[in-house]
Amino acid sequence: MAEYQGKLYIFVDHLQEPECACPAAEPGNVFEMRSPGETLWYLNGWAVGKSAQNRYCARTSVSKQRSFDTFSEAMDFVRRKRKARPKDNFYLIYELDGRKSIVTSLEQIQNQDKRHADLEGHGLSELGDSPKLKTLTEKVGKIVATNAMVLSRTLAKEGEAAARARFSAATYERLQQVLQEAALMEGRA
Repeated sequence: MAEYQGKLYIFVDHLQEPECACPAAEPGNVFEMRSPGETLWYLNGWAVGKSAQNRYCARTSVSKQRSFDTFSEAMDFVRRKRKARPKDNFYLIYELDGRKSIVTSLEQIQNQDKRHADLEGHGLSELGDSPKLKTLTEKVGKIVATNAMVLSRTLAKEGEAAARARFSAATYERLQQVLQEAALMEGRA
């Protein structure tokens, strides 16, 4: 059985030079936080790559990043790298459903998995076998249909701000489009 549902990456920042204007990541930072006029901090910097030499790659090159199968494997890697590269800061990054967060323990990862499972289970149990879900599933597939219905439910119960917080911007727009197309199809029927 896997230790966690998502993917675990290692991001790397070099220690600050006094003249450097790019702030290093703080474990308490939320990924959506940014300073005025700056890009999101997690887009600038390096990640451990998949190469045999474990070279660093850009954080924006997701396909080149190495994901770790276990928490202990990631921690062993960080311990070895810290000895060889003492001027680097290493961050364990856990990604689940497109959301990234800095983690420091396996317990944090498992808590995120549990919260995610609770949210998904809660959302899916309320959806049940609705005819709208079945219609959407036939058109766009089960995962997209379920996410569209969860978005619809979240919009109705918690509002647009909560719905936007739950999904990435691109996913939110895509699911909105799916819901609009489904409403048009219902209008024709």
